[in-house]
Amino acid sequence: MMSPAKTRIKKLIIQGFKSFRKRTVIPFYPGFTAIVGENGTGKSNIIDAITFVMGHRSRALRAGRMEHLLHTPPGGGPVPQAEVTLVLDNSSGIFDEFLPEHVDEVVISRRISRGTSTYKLMGHNVPAHQVERLLAAAGIDPDGFYIVEQGMVTEVLERTPKRRREILEEVAGIASYEERKAKAVAELGRVKERLNAARILLAERRRHLVELHRARELALKYKELEGERERLAAALRYLQWRDLKEEEKRIKEEIRSLKGKAGDLARRVEELDRAVEELEWELQRERQDEGPDQEYIRLVQRVERLRGELSSREAEAKAKERELRTLERALADLERYTPPLRRHPEPVQEVLSLKMEGVLGALGDLGRVPEELSLALEAALGGHAHDIVVRSRDVALECIRYLKENRVGRARFLPLDKLQPPPVSPQARELLGRKGVLGFLVDLLECDPEVLPAFRYVLADTLAVES
Repeated sequence: MMSPAKTRIKKLIIQGFKSFRKRTVIPFYPGFTAIVGENGTGKSNIIDAITFVMGHRSRALRAGRMEHLLHTPPGGGPVPQAEVTLVLDNSSGIFDEFLPEHVDEVVISRRISRGTSTYKLMGHNVPAHQVERLLAAAGIDPDGFYIVEQGMVTEVLERTPKRRREILEEVAGIASYEERKAKAVAELGRVKERLNAARILLAERRRHLVELHRARELALKYKELEGERERLAAALRYLQWRDLKEEEKRIKEEIRSLKGKAGDLARRVEELDRAVEELEWELQRERQDEGPDQEYIRLVQRVERLRGELSSREAEAKAKERELRTLERALADLERYTPPLRRHPEPVQEVLSLKMEGVLGALGDLGRVPEELSLALEAALGGHAHDIVVRSRDVALECIRYLKENRVGRARFLPLDKLQPPPVSPQARELLGRKGVLGFLVDLLECDPEVLPAFRYVLADTLAVES
């Protein structure tokens, strides 16, 4: 029946199928097995039972419908179900890939009842195609010529040479390989199509990846340049502020000097006024007592000289007063037009104006240091002075969503629940205690303890030193 090198039928069990009403066990022995009997005793039904359990349809089993395969006793109705079990040899392990563990015998069953057909493998329900795959592992094709029925030899001999060749190829297993080859070639074609599509998609993804990489590089460069711009802008504001502060200091010192000189001149004018009055009184007395003489002339000359000096001093005092008023106006203008060291960008101002819950403010507005360190803090914060401190990442995302939806621009956020301040470097610790080093700038800062992690994150180990 089948090649013993692969597998063979060891047993066939039939019940309720065609002429077999009772459970019938038919053994098959190694080598040649012959079943003999008179016509009509059911020999052909044994072949039908084998092809049935292998998956043949009812028409191939000489029955119009599946119900016609059920045993029908004379004068009665058909039995409710029929079952055929085929036991195959698996000592070679040919079916092991379909089994959880090796067994020497593989049991395949097929049961039909009215309108239903089920398959079992080792007692477990399985789909029909799993039985077909198992049989195919042994080279068994239920639709092939492994079972030669009555009259089939004559039919084969009467076929055309081409059809006989096809039948021989099918018997030899070549046809199944050709079919599998055709399927494999078709599948290969589909795989090639999918591969080409995948290659096109991969090329597109690579181009997109290159674009993303370029965009990332540009974004990083922009971020770097933006940081540099903010640093330079802060430095420029600092230099402008420092120059104006120095100019303010110089003007104030000059005003103090002029005020001192004006006071001296006023006192000198008073002294001269008194001296002139005394001399005029003495001159009048001399004129009454003795008339003009040398002393009188001397006194007159002295009075004239003092009057000239008095006039000169008064003019000088008025000039100093005018200069003082000019400097005071310049100082007022200077104080009015001194540029602020910190002016937040529009997106930052927009977020702060929302008064949103969880938004604590711009970092530069949340801490203060002694006046002599204010410039150092401004320079150390740089562009981070505009960073918005928020309590959580969710608040930051909500703010970012608002900025995007309203196309206001971009802002940088410091979510306190995600910040991890960097550790202090050994080099910075080494500098502590040295002459002129005041300490870590963050430790000299006054701020709400809640926002201190944000300052530690930005300032890290920045040191404050005496200028």
